[in-house]
Amino acid sequence: MKVKLMYYHESIDSKSKIFPVKIILHDKAVNVPKHWHRSLEISYTYQGSIPDFTIAGKHYSTRPGTILVVNSNEIHSVFFPKTKKTAR
Repeated sequence: MKVKLMYYHESIDSKSKIFPVKIILHDKAVNVPKHWHRSLEISYTYQGSIPDFTIAGKHYSTRPGTILVVNSNEIHSVFFPKTKKTAR
């Protein structure tokens, strides 16, 4: 049986050699497919929430003030379920 892998390797490039950090700010719900990288990742929810942040097969939901740490080489993703709009 052939298994198709459904995740990708994300390359993290940093301009700074002294403090190599990449900061990404999301101001709206963005789905991030399963991926991994050699870098440590720290996710901080400043406002709003993430309903499904998966790290190594475990599911987490966040609210403001939540910090999640993703170790290097761990497969992780972010998923926001589609919401149904009510008809008027």
